[in-house]
Amino acid sequence: MKIEKYTQVVDWYANPENRKYNVDPDDPKSKKMQCEIMVAGVPHVFAWGGVHGALDKYHGEGYYLNMDVASLYPSLMIQYNLSSRNIKDPNKYEEIYHTRLKYKAEKNPLQLPLKLVLNGTYGAMKDKNNQLFDPRQANRVCVYGQLLLLDLIEKLEPHCQIIQSNTDGILIKMNKYEDFDLIDDICYDWEQRTHLQLEFEEFRKVFQKDVNNYIIVSADGKYKSKGGYVKKLGNLDYDLPIVNKALINYMVKNIPVETTIGECNDLKEYQQVKKISSKYTHILHGDRVVKEKCIRIFASNDPNDAGVQKVHAEKGKPAKIENSPERCFIFNDEVNGVKVPRKLDKQWYIDLANKRLADFGVV
Repeated sequence: MKIEKYTQVVDWYANPENRKYNVDPDDPKSKKMQCEIMVAGVPHVFAWGGVHGALDKYHGEGYYLNMDVASLYPSLMIQYNLSSRNIKDPNKYEEIYHTRLKYKAEKNPLQLPLKLVLNGTYGAMKDKNNQLFDPRQANRVCVYGQLLLLDLIEKLEPHCQIIQSNTDGILIKMNKYEDFDLIDDICYDWEQRTHLQLEFEEFRKVFQKDVNNYIIVSADGKYKSKGGYVKKLGNLDYDLPIVNKALINYMVKNIPVETTIGECNDLKEYQQVKKISSKYTHILHGDRVVKEKCIRIFASNDPNDAGVQKVHAEKGKPAKIENSPERCFIFNDEVNGVKVPRKLDKQWYIDLANKRLADFGVV
C-alpha cells in the first residue's frame, strides 16, 4: 500500500479512539463512527462497513470507465490471510474460490452457490452466533479493501476525474479516450502491488443524484441503474413505474417525460401502493374509512376526490400518507389490462418526474 496524500484516513483507522462502530458503543442508534474527507474533489465517508463517495447532482457525457475489484472480500481474505481464525483449513476456502472462477469462466451455473459460500463466509465472521465469528478479521478485510482502493484513487487522481467510489469499485471520467492506456498502466501497477484484479466497463453518459441513485449508459444505449428513482421494478415493488420509466427514457434516450407519460394509457403503470403499519388503525379517503390497510392509489383531477390519510392508533390523529397526491382515487381490483380513466391526473406524474430529474440536476 502506497498512500501518500490521504494519510488522514490511515491515521483515522489507526487511532484506538475510533475503533468502535458507534459514537456511543452502548447505544447502537447513536451516530456511526466515520471519517469524512474530500478525496479527489469528491466528498467521501470511510467507516467500519465500507466507503462511499460521489459527486451529487452530476451528469455528463464523455469517456467513463467503471472499475470493480473482482471478488474483493474473498480475494482479500486469501491474499492477505484475513479469513476467520476459526477455519481449520484456509486452503479449502481458496480451493472453492478458484473452482468458482473456473465455473464462472465456463458459464457454469454452479458458480452461483459457490459465490454464496465465498461471500457468506465474510458475513459469518460478523455473526456472533456463527462458529466462524471473528470480528477482528472481518474489520481488517473491510479496512484493507478501503485503503487499497484509496491507494488506487490517489494514483488515478492526477490523470482523470473521480465521479464515484464505493466499497469495491471506482467510476472515473477520462479526459480523452487516448488516456485509456495510461489509466490501464496505473491500474496494472496497482494490481501487481495488491494482488487484486480489476474488471473494466466503458460508459458514455452518467446521471448521478448521489452515491445511491444513478444511471450509467454505454455507447450502445444499454444502461445500469441503482436507486429507488431508476431501479428496475419487480412484482413486489411495482410502485410508480411510469415515473421510473419516464426518468430512464429521458436520461438514456432523450425522450421528454411528457411524451412517455402522455402516451401511456395502462392504469397499472400509474399505481402507487400504500400500506399502513400496526401503528395505525385505518386509512381515511376523505371522510370515508377504508377497510383495507394496503391500497392502490392514483392521482386524480376530479375535484370530488380527496386525499388519503392514516389514523394513529394511540393519538387518534389523522396524518397525510407520505408522498401521496392531494386528490386520488383508490382502485384495488384487478388492474392488469385496465385503461386509464379520464380523471387520472397525468400532470401530477409529469411534475413528479421533473422533480426527480431536478434531484439528478438535469432539468
